[in-house]
Amino acid sequence: MRHLCIGAIQLVFSGITNLAKLLLITVCTVQVVFPQQNVFFPLTKQTLQTGLSSPHVRKIVQDKYGFMWLATQDGLNRFDGTQYVIFNSGSVDQNHIITGTDVYDIAIDASGEYLWVLTAYNGLSKIELRTCRVVSTHPIQLSLPAPKGLWLKCMFIKGSHIFIGTNEGYYIRFNTANAQIDQITLCTASFHASGSIDRIYASNNNIWLFISGTGIVLLDPAGNKHISTTPLPSLTFYDVSAGNGLLFAASSNGILSFSLNTGAIDSTSSWGRYLYQLTKGHNWQALHYANDTLLATGIKGCWSIDLTRRQYTRIICSRNYEDKDWILLTSSIVKTGRSIWLGTQYGAGCIRDLHTPFVGFNTSMDGSGLNIRHSNMLATNNDSTIIVCADDGTYLVNHTTGKFQRIFSDDVFYSVFKAPGNYIIASGVTSGLHIADENGRPVSLKKVFPELLPIQKDVLISATRFNDSLYFLASQNEKGLYKWNIRLKQVTVIDTGTRPIQLTGTIINRLYTDAGNKLWVLGDNYISIIDPLAATIRTIKPQVPQSKKELSIIMDMCELAGSYWLTVYGIGIVQLNANLTIRRIFSIREGLNNTGVYKLFPLGNLSLLVSTNNGLSVLDTRTGLYKNYFEQDGLQSSSFEETSGASQNGFMFMGGTNGFTRIDINKFNINTGPPVTYFTNIRIHKTVKAISSATDTMNAELEELVIPSSWVQANISFAGIHFANPDKVTYAYRIRQQDTNWIANGPQHFITLMGLRPGAYTLEIKSANEDGYWSAVKKLNLIIKPKWFQTIGFKLLVCLLAAGLIYALYRYRLYQLYKQHLIRKNIASDLHDDIGSTLNTVKIFTHLAKKDVNDFNNLNQIEMALTEASTGLRDMIWILDDSGDTVYDLLERVKKFAVPVTVANGVHLQCTNDDKCRHLVLSKNEKRNLLLIAKETINNSLKYAQCKNITINIELKKGALCMTIDDDGEGFIITSHTDGNGLGNINFRAGQIGYTAIIQSTPGKGTQVKVARTS
Repeated sequence: MRHLCIGAIQLVFSGITNLAKLLLITVCTVQVVFPQQNVFFPLTKQTLQTGLSSPHVRKIVQDKYGFMWLATQDGLNRFDGTQYVIFNSGSVDQNHIITGTDVYDIAIDASGEYLWVLTAYNGLSKIELRTCRVVSTHPIQLSLPAPKGLWLKCMFIKGSHIFIGTNEGYYIRFNTANAQIDQITLCTASFHASGSIDRIYASNNNIWLFISGTGIVLLDPAGNKHISTTPLPSLTFYDVSAGNGLLFAASSNGILSFSLNTGAIDSTSSWGRYLYQLTKGHNWQALHYANDTLLATGIKGCWSIDLTRRQYTRIICSRNYEDKDWILLTSSIVKTGRSIWLGTQYGAGCIRDLHTPFVGFNTSMDGSGLNIRHSNMLATNNDSTIIVCADDGTYLVNHTTGKFQRIFSDDVFYSVFKAPGNYIIASGVTSGLHIADENGRPVSLKKVFPELLPIQKDVLISATRFNDSLYFLASQNEKGLYKWNIRLKQVTVIDTGTRPIQLTGTIINRLYTDAGNKLWVLGDNYISIIDPLAATIRTIKPQVPQSKKELSIIMDMCELAGSYWLTVYGIGIVQLNANLTIRRIFSIREGLNNTGVYKLFPLGNLSLLVSTNNGLSVLDTRTGLYKNYFEQDGLQSSSFEETSGASQNGFMFMGGTNGFTRIDINKFNINTGPPVTYFTNIRIHKTVKAISSATDTMNAELEELVIPSSWVQANISFAGIHFANPDKVTYAYRIRQQDTNWIANGPQHFITLMGLRPGAYTLEIKSANEDGYWSAVKKLNLIIKPKWFQTIGFKLLVCLLAAGLIYALYRYRLYQLYKQHLIRKNIASDLHDDIGSTLNTVKIFTHLAKKDVNDFNNLNQIEMALTEASTGLRDMIWILDDSGDTVYDLLERVKKFAVPVTVANGVHLQCTNDDKCRHLVLSKNEKRNLLLIAKETINNSLKYAQCKNITINIELKKGALCMTIDDDGEGFIITSHTDGNGLGNINFRAGQIGYTAIIQSTPGKGTQVKVARTS
């Protein structure tokens, strides 16, 4: 199918044109030797698992903001180092919909503001880089007089035109100013050049059409006139890159260079001759030229070619031999700062840091299939090779070529060391000691070192050379220390029972010969320092100053800056002074990632490198702080082994799970280049009428954001663009109106804002690289609109309502006081009338009684008057009492008055009330007047009616309170008693409390008085 990747490896064509043959003859006569070196780099892979939309990456470019754009078979991806934004034809985000899904080419226009996207069968899309938004789409196919399904393969932007090439050989010129197609040309008909246009380039002098199977067609700068055709019928073209007046083309038979001025093959300059001679006969697929250096990938791997110095470097992806496919099958390569990006059929590969000190080795780079699963111990062999003890054998590894050679097999090897004569001695768990020469050829132990035969079956854990004649070997099986005298060919044992050198214990973790020519034996809870020449031993057990606990498992040691440094498992790095006492301990508090520490080496004059069971750590002895490294930094893995470490000639080697890592100590430098910080996405969540919604914005140059009043929370994302080490980027932020101090956000690249009051705020963010160098501060002005209840108008309305409520309460209080005043006035009037009248009566009868002391009638009248006054006072007190304000209380008070008088007059009294109104609360005015109406009515019935029965009933009628008093007396004609005070008092008191009084009487049938509430 024609959809298959045009970047796949092609066979060298069987023949080339006469011009190409001539060129080959010319360049082959020049004898040039290009110096070559290999460099190894860890490859970071971006795949479907990491979020990439498709594993087939065709083109990679970087915009002016630093974001990487990856064209894939399933959409366009923008990458900031950790997060992807994906564009395709089916995107749920309307701002990210492009004309198609199969993206074949991408390019940034001269302004740097827009990215143009070419999809295979659909046309062009224009993306504004600042906002990450598709601003227009332009279907190309609709305007072409060609068969449906025209395959658009490549494009180049020059000025206001985009030049497009198709698989069918059509050359298309698209005018970006008016979004119209200016020209459509079929190369077969117009230029007699048949084949697919695989690449287009536009210079000031020419338009270049690279047509596979035909050659190169040159048009005038406008693209209207045919200038020339360079026939190269046997070549397929994959990529082009320009620089220094030359145009380089990657083809199926080497890399060609052309003069941008003349358009001819560059056969005269040294660059052109050397480049073709170096690359001829091989398939090259991707190019990137910058600063006199050409990056090229193809069947020969990835090369960095220095055209000025005439030398090239082969870039090899370390750790796995299979990673070579990520180099061989590429369609795009680009260098950005310290990184190299590769577009492949497996995803996007990234050599993140060209200055990394770490190279991980796991698999032999010669394709032999040799693999080191676990490195138990390392030892240096010569300048280019090291010896690796592994779980399945012992290997000789050339760390300059990446090739592995197995020396010994079929055993687990724990230790290895170099013996006199450059022999290699390795110790296997079951098969014992093995010996080989420097080149890895096994030899007989009995023949070379027969004195070692008695200890051949023991397992060694450590070895050190003391001088030209003495070696010391430590037993893993707790058999003590072996002293090997090379000159005497003699092995003696030193253990806990030997004299004069007697060991404290037989558990030995490490042997070390110090600068003072003393042998250190590191064990569990002890250190023995031996002077073999003087036959003396000193044992110390250092104690932690605070806890007084002895150091437990001492793994390794070194000397630096006048101190002895120990790795103690479970604690960290311990510094001993010259007196062998603990000066300081550097552990988790100082930034050590893990206290499972193993091998220790000086790193320069002021730092220490230590391996752990979770990464490598570098201790700066000046500051006392650690810096940690892990697998993502280029290590073979993050898990190391306790005895697996060695150093030589500016390199250190640390091993463990999945092989070992070579460390170039000269590349341990501080990266002073800070990230570039941007706001990448702002999502405002809001709720309107209980329907949740969200508003997104992606604007790299956003300076001000207005947050609507309906907001609930705002999620603000940002990115520190730093592809050399994106996993180590850290962030800090602050809102100046709330706190002037920076808030550390760690690696988290977003914050959530909630509950901010309306107003203006300034959000500031910054990011730091792995060495703590901070970027420039990025600011965002936030304007939070007030909610409806936070507006000034609403607050004024609340104030007005509050004032109105206060005034209403004031008026209500005045009304209540006025009512109380009326009650008091009425009570005072009643007291004045009743009590005053009573007292006046008492005064008169008292005067009469004094005149006639024998007349007891006067005294009786005085008693009656005082009783009435007392009853009246009790009634007033009851009215004023708040505890008896219900209808039930009123009825009880009426009964208390009426029962004595009705019984005295032989009248039967019946009182009833409706349960619905039993607990109805009455005002004091109602209590007073209803009581007085009842008393007035009962008194009238007793005085005038001559009745036998009086009935009192209180009930609710249609929601209104009604009191009815009936008697069965003589009755009267109401019209003849209109001037009576009693009836007038009843009507007057009912009116005072908003009641209506209805009096009905029939002579001979009794009287009924009914008072009912009207409102």
